[in-house]
Order: sequence, then C-alpha cells, then structure tokens
Amino acid sequence: MPVGLNAARILAVAAVAAFSFAVSWIGIWPSSNPATIAVVAISVCAAIYAANSLLIRITNPDGKTQAADIRDATARPGSDRSDGLDEHTALFGQQDFERAFREDIERMKESLVIFSGFITPERVNACRDLFRERTSKGIAIRCVTRPPQYNGTISPERGKQALDLLEEIGVTVDCRRDIHQKVALIDGEIAWFGSLNLLSHGGSSDETMMRTCSTEFARKLAQQISLRAHTSISDLICAESPRCQKCSGRSYYYRDSRFRKRAYFVCEAGCGWKEDARSFIGALNQGAASHELPTIGPACPKCRSNTRLRGGRYGPFYSCSRYPTCKGKFDPRKRSQGAHALT
Repeated sequence: MPVGLNAARILAVAAVAAFSFAVSWIGIWPSSNPATIAVVAISVCAAIYAANSLLIRITNPDGKTQAADIRDATARPGSDRSDGLDEHTALFGQQDFERAFREDIERMKESLVIFSGFITPERVNACRDLFRERTSKGIAIRCVTRPPQYNGTISPERGKQALDLLEEIGVTVDCRRDIHQKVALIDGEIAWFGSLNLLSHGGSSDETMMRTCSTEFARKLAQQISLRAHTSISDLICAESPRCQKCSGRSYYYRDSRFRKRAYFVCEAGCGWKEDARSFIGALNQGAASHELPTIGPACPKCRSNTRLRGGRYGPFYSCSRYPTCKGKFDPRKRSQGAHALT
C-alpha cells in the first residue's frame, strides 16, 4: 500500500480522536457519556477508512492488482471506466492474468504471436488443448522462444519436448538464443507485455503484465521485435527461422557476442549446419511480400493437410502443418507450376 495513503489514514484517525476528546473536555459535545463519544468516533473512523479504500480499489493490501474491475473497462474498447488507467490499458497480477489471457485467446479470430524467454513442457501442456482448438479452426499461432540448449536451467531434453509439442498441434515455432521479451500479440490489436514468461511460468514468482488494446501500438511493438526490416502484423505471424539445410530440423538465431552485427542461423540438433542470417532475412525483406500471402496455404501435396506460411532462404513458402511427421511443402512463387512445385 502506498506510504502516502497510510500516513493520510493515520492523520485522519488521530484528528477524529483529538476532536472528540477536545469537544468532550470543553463541554460542547451533545453527550458527555464516554460510551457515546467512543461510538461516534469509531463510526467516523470507519467511514474515513471505507472512503479511503475506494480511492485505492485497484490495489490489494499486498500490492497486487485487482484485475476484475479493470478487465471490465478494457474488455470493451471505448468503455467509460478506466480505474486509474486509460480505457484501453490495464495492469494484471499473475493470478488475474491467467483468466484474462485465456479469455482473449478464446475470443481471438485471426492470430496469436507469443515471445517468451523460456519454455517448459508443463506450461505447453497447460495451453495445448486451447491452442489445438484454435489452430484446427485455421487461426495462426506462432511462438518464439529459446532453443533447448540455451533454455536456462531447463534440460535440453525437456526444452525439445516442449517445442515438439507445439509443432505437433500446428504451432509455428522459431528460436532465438538470446530472447528475453515477454510479449503476446492477439489479432494484431491486443498486446500483452511485462515480466511473465508466457511459455514457462509456473506460479512461483510475483509477476506483472500490462494489457493494451491498440492496433497502432501492436504494430510498433511487432516492428521492434521482428528480425525483418519492415514488419506488419501479418508478417509477424510467419516463421523467420529457416529449417536446417542439412537435416531439415529447426534452427535458431543468434548474434555473435564479439561482432554484434554478425548474426547466424544454426541447426538446433547440432548437425553442424550454420548460415549467415543476412541471406535469409534479406530474402524475407526482398522476396514475395508475405503480407500479400494468406497464412494458411493450399493443401499439402503429400498428405492434404493444411500448410502454413514460413520464411526461408529464398523467400516465403508453405510447409505442412504436420511437420516433421510430414515434410510436404509448396512454393507460392511457383503456383503456376501446380501444387507439387515443392514436395
């Protein structure tokens, strides 16, 4: 609780007590009965305390946010309630965040992009059914997190398991060695960001997340966290990390600690493949504009499942949503050559 409010309460109570004693002493109180004086003083103190509590209704005694009231104000853009923030922005503690974030995902219609500093199988399993239901409806989900060998104290085996679980349900997975952002962008309009790792937190630490509903803010945030030079929300949905050119496994992005301008994509599985990232990112910037392509592509030429837009060294392409079980793919630049342009 803020120190200033505590001091104000103490002074208010002291003032009431002093006033009651003074008027009783000089004989101008309506009753000289001590019990009556005490009852009146306590009632006044209680009223002051209640009024003061209303002024800080968005803060609990332990300092955590009361998101229920704020949620009402921010769930509907244009609401006339702000609870201390503007009508599109709210702060959430860890417990309240879970409920509000799930509600946003259940209502989303187009896309979800998550940036998380770490990832665990437990957290992925907690979100698995919710994500699977959305991807089955054609809603694009992309998660950007760390590769297994750089996933903090989490073992590489468990980190790989978590990434595989996401890919199995049709989620696009990208890895960056040094990622530390905690961000979620929903439908290109709702932005969550703060201290909570969306794909790894287990409820053992105090966290704070901010939710804001602003297309312009979401667009600027997307530009800041993307590897591309110019990014739209639709670009951010597409994968940026190419598949390993030797084993077709996942790759991860990292910047050389000695020469920060040098960046590479490296095979996650350790097969030895490594490539200058500039060639791949340059293709994303100069190749077929991904915002002109739909996120969900034509049927996979091998298994007829949905394909999803990804980025590669030679520009965007469609890869089977069942990858790595199925490795069918399709090059949109060769659409005129038929659905089997890339298989």
